[in-house]
Amino acid sequence: MTLKSKKDTYGILLAILISLFQVLMCRADSRFMTDSATKTLEIRIDPASASVGVDVKLFDSIRYVPLETNRESQFLGISQLEVSKNYYIILDGNLNTLFFFKKDGCFSHKLDKDNANRPFKSISRFAIEKTKDILSFDDHMLSRTYTLDLNSNVLESEVRDRNYRDYVTFNGYQLYYHLDDDFNFVSLVRYEAQTGKRLSSYLPADTARKNVSLSESRLHFYHSDRGNMFFTRPYDYSVYGIDSVAVPYLRYRFMLPLSNMLPGDFLSNVAYYNRWNEYLRSNRSIIYLIQGVYQSGSWLTFNLFPNAKGGTFLYNLSTGDLFDLRKTEDLSTGLSIVERLSPVIGIDQGALISELPFLSLKRRYEELSMSERESLLPTHLKALMSRRSHNIILRLSYLKQDYSPY
Repeated sequence: MTLKSKKDTYGILLAILISLFQVLMCRADSRFMTDSATKTLEIRIDPASASVGVDVKLFDSIRYVPLETNRESQFLGISQLEVSKNYYIILDGNLNTLFFFKKDGCFSHKLDKDNANRPFKSISRFAIEKTKDILSFDDHMLSRTYTLDLNSNVLESEVRDRNYRDYVTFNGYQLYYHLDDDFNFVSLVRYEAQTGKRLSSYLPADTARKNVSLSESRLHFYHSDRGNMFFTRPYDYSVYGIDSVAVPYLRYRFMLPLSNMLPGDFLSNVAYYNRWNEYLRSNRSIIYLIQGVYQSGSWLTFNLFPNAKGGTFLYNLSTGDLFDLRKTEDLSTGLSIVERLSPVIGIDQGALISELPFLSLKRRYEELSMSERESLLPTHLKALMSRRSHNIILRLSYLKQDYSPY
């Protein structure tokens, strides 16, 4: 073999090795980019044209979980609900208390400001790292962040060193919404949870969003089915997915009738500056917030706010069918699947979780004749009707994944 042919052979081998290396690197990268590469789906809907659903066509079954009610477990209302491996965790913002109920509705324990281990003063929202069973929340009055191990029930705290509107912990990362010390003012900033290292930022936001007179939503992150998570923000008709390494990507883009949508330059045009709320009040048909977003297989539920033209809807991603859950009756109770002003509040193993207020149920029951009552409620709910008060009942609606409109 000549010197030239040897060089050619080595060159070919080197090129092959480089190509193999590149393929391996691409495969390694693809493990993390699969979610982000998911195609954006455009959802064109008219809320006014949503159908009235029939529960037996939409749901395989509906289960009711009465939350045990006693002196220790009674709460005023659900400000936020999150689902962990063992608990339904409920925040009552008026009481600044977290209530822990087992999946059968039995009360387990609560965490309130009189906690002897680590006293605190306030909770406005909380986050769960599901893979580690860790709960965290901020006390804005004390400027501290608290973490609770849901297995050992040990509560720890540290000084809150960042200023933001909302956050979530996900797969070993932290995402902060509107981190105020970010001079670029972006919507999301990603950190490595263990080291605190800042990694990247996403979704540049107009500085108008800093203005305190601009209406905001209370929750922005939603744990969905099969480890999925969604993020939404006001004045944006997009729903963002969060991939396995906590990188946001555009998952759903909503297209509503023009009469329901804000002008595209609503936040940037000086003509609207400091007149945002005035504009919204004078244009009652405007919908400016998509919230309460959860996915179960081919079904997507969401709440369009304000409720005057919006409400809580169920959308089939395969057929494009849209249902108004406020007008979809739960035949076993005679009430709607969701209350008029309430969104779906969570999801557990594919079942949509909504509130069934005890007083609404009792009022409906007492309106009926004795013969009608016999066929209305499941036995365990009927047994509650002699009580004067009770915690909210959780309704778990299991969606039909083989749904057909015909």
